[in-house]
Amino acid sequence: MVCLNLLSDIRYKMENMYLAGIIPDSWERSIKFSKTACYPDGRVTRSAIALVVFSSHFYCSACDCYHQSTYGRVDFENWEPHDRDELRAHAEQWRDAATSVERERLFKAHGMCYSELWCLSYWDPSQQLVVDPMHCLLEGLVPHHTRNLLGLTSGSTTSTCIIVSDEEACFKKLENSLFHKNMGPLMFVCNTLGCMPQKAGRTFKIDYVKALLEWHCGKPLTAPKEEPQFGTAEVLGHIRDVSAGMLKADEWRSLIMVYLPIALVSLWGAGTSHSSYELLVHLRTVLDHTMELVCTVAKAYRSCISGYVGKLKEIHPTFSLRPNHHASFHLYDYLLLFGPAHSWWCFPFEHLIGILQHFPINHKFGELENTMLCSFIKVANCPPVIQECRILFDRVHAPKGATDPSQELAEDPMDDVVQFDGIIYSRASMHMGNSQILFYPSGDRSLTPVPTRIKYIYGTLTGEMLFAVQRHLPLDIHNHTINPFLMYPGFPAKLYSTNFQSHLEKVKMGWVVSHFAQWAVSDRHAVILSLSHD
Repeated sequence: MVCLNLLSDIRYKMENMYLAGIIPDSWERSIKFSKTACYPDGRVTRSAIALVVFSSHFYCSACDCYHQSTYGRVDFENWEPHDRDELRAHAEQWRDAATSVERERLFKAHGMCYSELWCLSYWDPSQQLVVDPMHCLLEGLVPHHTRNLLGLTSGSTTSTCIIVSDEEACFKKLENSLFHKNMGPLMFVCNTLGCMPQKAGRTFKIDYVKALLEWHCGKPLTAPKEEPQFGTAEVLGHIRDVSAGMLKADEWRSLIMVYLPIALVSLWGAGTSHSSYELLVHLRTVLDHTMELVCTVAKAYRSCISGYVGKLKEIHPTFSLRPNHHASFHLYDYLLLFGPAHSWWCFPFEHLIGILQHFPINHKFGELENTMLCSFIKVANCPPVIQECRILFDRVHAPKGATDPSQELAEDPMDDVVQFDGIIYSRASMHMGNSQILFYPSGDRSLTPVPTRIKYIYGTLTGEMLFAVQRHLPLDIHNHTINPFLMYPGFPAKLYSTNFQSHLEKVKMGWVVSHFAQWAVSDRHAVILSLSHD
């Protein structure tokens, strides 16, 4: 648990978080807080972790959409939210049922069980069971689209870009499905269709599967629709391997917001050439569809997610929709209810779980919780004496520029690396990535930020930090260079020249917007993408 009244930069520090899950017997014994804002004499609280389970038909806690067939609905304006009183009535019916058979029948009919949360008069599942954007998008839709729809895996790097028809894909899918059936049903279908295996002696399952496939091949097929295999060495050569182990949500976020869109637009966007016009049209369609998912994560939400889900079956007809495709629509409602996602998503808690997993434990329940709790307290509450020792150690052994920037500038007017508000800035000669910044010209926020690299870092006599920077030159309009990123206004990437202005200009720290990512698409041009969180 965290206190949302704290500033965002200290809200999720370990010393400011309360871990109900590892406090032994916290529900039975309760927890006594010595003092709170409304209770100066202290208050007793009880905390619990609840698990929510949905059936395959009643899969949404927010609206009345029912059954797997509605996964792909995009008419969100017609979705009716659940009625809280009706949900409470169904839950109480399940609670008061006399037998387990009756409870099972009620659950199948209404998808609702009773929970102690219904003892709370304000409990409303349609608004308080929140869809987590990290799991829904970054660990749900993004991996599914990247690995399953585009086929961007390490195994696909050994293949070439070939044309695979929908019929061929469906044929392979049918063959795999038949091999998972029992022999009895296969014999019945073969007998019904009049295609029994013509084989002397004993017959096996594979004989009936082959007979059904031969029967299927003898039937007329529609004209094949060409679909390229996307996961080729050419595509993956522009991005990092997306199947090397278990990727974290933050890595999926970097992939979908930086690496994947820049790579695909550079390969398939405006101005690129392909072997045929049909292939060009299809790749452009897949690119536009992928960019709708990118813009969903980055900027415009509801319109982009609607376009993405609505076109999914049209562009990838052999893939099935998932509950995440429906749940992603409701993230918009929770953004209106609870504000920016960083206040309620699971990123900080997943990070904390990773820390807890590395604590040494004895794997004995009852003792395990005490061990984790004590280790957590030791990490979160570093004694002041140790903190003072660290300060002394940093002054002696820390690299140049690692301490407070105002002190460093007072001691040395020319610095290689400085840190401000937790962000590192450096000269281009030291670290190119940390030297790339966007800033408002003259501090005017009505102007478009311009990309630069930091040439020098220095300070004034008053201790103010300044950068001496060189701007990236804009595109040369006389060369008729096509900027493919202009087609996607929701993706904040632009094409610039790789050359810089010869003169330097002064930039104050307050003018800086953020760092930016850069990728050279040629010797003369580079893609520049803002890394601002705004």
